[in-house]
Amino acid sequence: MKKGLREFFADPANWAELFAIYAAAALLMLIGSEWYILAIYAAVCLAVWLYLGARGRPASIHDFAALRRAMKKAAGSGDAMRLYRLLDEELLPDLRGRMPKRLYKYFYLGEDRARSARNLDTVGSGRLWSSVPGGFNDPFECRYTYLTEKELDELGFPPGSKALWDRVMDTVRRHITAVCFTQNPNDMPMWAYYANEHRGFCVEYEVESAEHLYPVFYAKERLAAQALFINALNSFFNPAAPSEDSGLILRHMMLLSAFKDESWRSENEIRAIFLNSSKDMGPKGRAVGCAEAGLLPMKLYIGVNCAPGDEKALEDMAGALGIACEKCTLSEDSFSVLK
Repeated sequence: MKKGLREFFADPANWAELFAIYAAAALLMLIGSEWYILAIYAAVCLAVWLYLGARGRPASIHDFAALRRAMKKAAGSGDAMRLYRLLDEELLPDLRGRMPKRLYKYFYLGEDRARSARNLDTVGSGRLWSSVPGGFNDPFECRYTYLTEKELDELGFPPGSKALWDRVMDTVRRHITAVCFTQNPNDMPMWAYYANEHRGFCVEYEVESAEHLYPVFYAKERLAAQALFINALNSFFNPAAPSEDSGLILRHMMLLSAFKDESWRSENEIRAIFLNSSKDMGPKGRAVGCAEAGLLPMKLYIGVNCAPGDEKALEDMAGALGIACEKCTLSEDSFSVLK
């Protein structure tokens, strides 16, 4: 209850609406209404407002608390495979059904001409670079879960079990790749960090299929992986385990690669995540076609500080792709660079 109230009052819009309610109540006071009528009026208005607001405001696709409640309810049965099935068959389809219709990705251009050329070539050929977790800027990528020797010893596992788990997870990580997107093309920190201080560009993509998309969940703590460890070992190494279990476990691990520390929350990230075979990828990842990711490039935004030569190359590339192109300019009256 307290947490819900804190989240509620963290939204400035809620404060504005609350102010409007009490302003109306103050008006009643000024025209002479009795104090108890005033109190009843204010209480009823507040209750109705909270109820309608809660019903009318859809849950954020990044709402980790809601996901955790659903996971906890499913896990209460003691059947971890039921939890993975719920995530796979109900929760993920629901989240994907609420995905935004447009996603955005920022790209570097600048002094590193080899990197700049790679970005221009990738986008110009209608592709996206899908990177292994080690290629991202967060050392905790794909490490949301943890397992300690002490915990395994307490569960009765023999010495060396932790090393086995680490090998299993390292193997999975080497085959998972992801493309990162955000939901705001007008985000100044994103322009600064990912587009080289506005020297780069941003591409807008329309979501045609959300099959590979995962919202990133921002958590305060990492997740102990005892149940995942037991189920993974059983599904991967037990010949009697149902054949579909290993697929469920792998898809669950893909979902877990979309969990990050809450300090990254401002990025509002959505990922396209892929499970790849060794022959399809190199040590750092692979290029995927926009169609494979379920995305269609729609518009290209050129950074405010983009060099003239790069700007011309971006305009030519947008023309070749048949998409719109806009040069960002500083707004005269707001912190905005887009029209």
